Amino acid sequence: MRSIPSTPKMWHRRLLVLLALSVTLACSSMLEYPRHPQASLAVARLVTDDPVLVKEAQVEIKSLGVGAMPALRDALTQSPPEKQIVILDLALSIGDPREILEQIVSQVGKSPVAAIRELVPGRVAPFASQPASLVAQIRGFTIADTLRSLLADESSAARLAALRALSKIESRDAIPEASLTPLFHDPEQLVRVTAILVGAERGFSFDAPEQQDVLALLQSALQDQRPIVRATAAKALGTLQGKSASAVPSLVLSLQNEKQQVVRLQTAIALSRIGTPPALEATIPVLRELSQNPDAPVRVAATAALARAEALSHGTMYSPPQPFGPTVSSQ
Repeated sequence: MRSIPSTPKMWHRRLLVLLALSVTLACSSMLEYPRHPQASLAVARLVTDDPVLVKEAQVEIKSLGVGAMPALRDALTQSPPEKQIVILDLALSIGDPREILEQIVSQVGKSPVAAIRELVPGRVAPFASQPASLVAQIRGFTIADTLRSLLADESSAARLAALRALSKIESRDAIPEASLTPLFHDPEQLVRVTAILVGAERGFSFDAPEQQDVLALLQSALQDQRPIVRATAAKALGTLQGKSASAVPSLVLSLQNEKQQVVRLQTAIALSRIGTPPALEATIPVLRELSQNPDAPVRVAATAALARAEALSHGTMYSPPQPFGPTVSSQ
């Protein structure tokens, strides 16, 4: 394919873009955001061990707003880990300037204390899909960047929390395939099945050699002792739909043996989504039973899945798959 030569006008535009980026970075490093004169004293009280002073400082810092953000950021390096979470929570409650917020999230996300890193994703998830500052995008410390770095954390709880937070971002680029694929073989089974579920929800093909054993991994997870793992594995198999046809016997066996109600529901819904005759034959009676359940979320989810399963069994047209029912929250 013949390349198009660059014109002087194109080069002029490129130079302007580079100049704009350079100015942005230079201004960010040389100029400071406005700092309220009372902020440093308020933050100093925040990091003390006196609960009364801490509570007073929290109220004052919130009232100072953006003027307190530089002082919050500067206090991080001198603060003990438990205070870093307090600083992060206050910064998130203020929210601006975005660049300082992203710096604070990035620093706390690198805490040497695993318990602190594990808390970060859940707190910052609502902010991850919001527009990042230009400086953070260029330097790689956006909130999404921090979450992606935690996918490789030594703590399985941090990896799982980061994965769940990133999965809430609609953009498929939020979790690069190269970052997600290693999690399919994570040492922690809950991370494995959650990663496969996220990949299935984002339309991954699972064609690469290192991805082709996902069905076996999910079927194995159906036997896990933890309900959350079994429910997530079943949901992933259902999300894969036609690709999971070979897993129907495992799902049927799991459905027959399952005692936990929500896991049973997720397994029945998964079979209804796969939609093969053996899957429908096994799931329709169970969904009829669950559609009479006194628990409203279970009843609603089962009724929707039952309508789909019966329509498929009669070969009639049906609308797109209904959402899965309630999930197991305990680990």
